[in-house]
This record gives sequence, C-alpha cells and structure tokens, in this order.
Amino acid sequence: MLESSRKKLKLYTKVLGLCFSPCGQYLASVDSSGNISVFSIKDVLGPEATYQDYKPVLQFKGHDSIIYSALSTERFLLTGGLAEIKAWDWNHIMKVIHQQSSGAKDLKPSWVIEIPDFGSALDKPEINAIQYSVDDNQMVAGGGDSVVYIWDLEGGQLKDKLVGHTDYIHCLTLKNKGQEILTGSEDGSVRWWDVRSSGEPVNIIEPYKCQEVSRPDVGNWISCVGLDDAEDWLVCGGGPSTSLWHLRSLSLSSPLQTPGVYATQGLFYQDIVITGGSEPCLNHWTLTGTHKAQIPCSQQTVYTVSHNQGAEENQVLVCAGTSDKIDLFTNIGYKALSLEIY
Repeated sequence: MLESSRKKLKLYTKVLGLCFSPCGQYLASVDSSGNISVFSIKDVLGPEATYQDYKPVLQFKGHDSIIYSALSTERFLLTGGLAEIKAWDWNHIMKVIHQQSSGAKDLKPSWVIEIPDFGSALDKPEINAIQYSVDDNQMVAGGGDSVVYIWDLEGGQLKDKLVGHTDYIHCLTLKNKGQEILTGSEDGSVRWWDVRSSGEPVNIIEPYKCQEVSRPDVGNWISCVGLDDAEDWLVCGGGPSTSLWHLRSLSLSSPLQTPGVYATQGLFYQDIVITGGSEPCLNHWTLTGTHKAQIPCSQQTVYTVSHNQGAEENQVLVCAGTSDKIDLFTNIGYKALSLEIY
C-alpha cells in the first residue's frame, strides 16, 4: 500500500462493524473503504506481543464501497454493503491466515444475497444491521429502504418482508430465538415484530414522545437497540436520550442522560449497560440508571462495540468508530491497547 494512500485511510477511515470468530480468538472489522481486517487476539495479548501484532493478520477487499455492518455465525462472517450481504467462510479465512500466504486475493464469498427490487443503482439501500437465528437458520437484515428482510438460509430464499417503518432502519435485535424482532429507525420508533403474526408490529415504542428522554433539538431517530439476556429489558437511544425500557409493561424505566450526546451503541454486558456514541468514551450504567463510569477511548464517535464474552480464554471488549484504531479492553474499566487497521 502506497504511503500516501495509507495516510488517507488512517485519517478518513470509519469502522462500522466488529465481530469475533466462532472461537473468539480472532476479531474482524469492516470499514468505510470496503475492507475486512482480521486480528489475532491471542497474539495481541501474548506475553511477547510487539507493535506488529496490533496490525491485521489478514486484510482483504470485501465490498466495492462502504461496509455498514458485520455479524459472525458458527460458520460465516456476514458483511452488509450496498443492497448486498456477503458470507465469508471462517474456515477459509483461518486457512489463509495459517498458511501466511497471499491467499487474501483469492478469498471469495461463499454466497451473496442481494436486496430485491430496490430500483435504480442510485437507490441501493445500505445494510445497516444483520442478525442470525440459529434455531431457524434465518438471517434478518434492515437498512436504507426501511424494510426488514428475513431469509431462509437453507435455500437462500427470501421468506418475508416486514414493512412499517417510514424511514431507514439503523439497528435491530432478535428476541425469543428469532421469533420476534425489534428494530430502531430514523422515524423515531422501535417496532416490535412477531414473525408468526400477520406482518404488522405487535408493539411500537416511541421514546421521543416521552418527556423524560425527548430531545427535539437533537432529533427523534433511534440508532441502537439491545436486550438483556433474560429479554426483559431494552436499551435504546439516538436523538432521544438513551433509556432503559421494561418490555412486559412497555414502560420507561430509566433515562441514561448524556446531554448533547447521541448514542450509536447500547448493550448489556455482565451486570452493567454500556453505551457509546458521539463522544470519545464509553459510558457504564447500572441497571437502575445510575452513571457508574466514563471510560476514554480513541474515537471521537463510537460506531460499534463488541465482545467475546463466551470465549474460553482472552475475553475482551472492543470498540471502534471514527478512526482506524480499535480499542481493546481486557478490563472494562480501562483501555488496555489499540489495534491499528492501517
């Protein structure tokens, strides 16, 4: 890579997705240049780690333009671009890494699914969110055309389309083993869908209509949704202040106030809620809404947070955004180091 090109990538890169390999020992990032980078967590945390270990062990062009989202399944790394989702076989990725060859140029997706009927090339919708239901072998995605798509991956067929949002979808999460879907949109709503019903949302939450969290000067959009392990609590945010909601009663439980800051990420981790957004830090909250800590990070805006909590060893939390750096936390109370994509 030419030095001038590398400098531009370092300056202008946005990392929009992070996820871990099935074993939890490799981290994949996707970025605004269409590149996929893979890091070895074991090497990074090894006793003899050097600066070079903080660089990708593999990097390849995944899409022609921005990659907006990424998700890991037991077999595939899924990446969402403009009107398409690609599946990259983790076994093939591992083979290229272990052979230490130039095989990255030969990496091809195992399959590609395209959004149907999007109109002209100028109307291609971005894929902002992808989730996967193991029990049904179904993939769910949403993005720029405001539609939720459900594919049966057994045959690669589009199974259903959920229509109801009036503006593009930023985020989604699955509930009840994929039988239910919660989506957050630019239209200001969190819509709760049951795929077994008629295709209409069974419930709608509109945080911007709640005085405790409404921020008209910031906006109405919802850019993050997350569920706790018991699936009783929802964290969501964006234009309105980030907030915790009790799903059974559909009631606001606790505002998580960060004045002037919008959230792009909200997730439950161990016994806390972690949020990130338009400030260079991650915020930690108790489940009762008390602000517990503010942890500095390298990005002016955080776009993605992920963890490998189920890994047998080297459990870490990572975040990335408006930088080519990926911050890694071995203890969630402080940043241990930063990986570098370019």
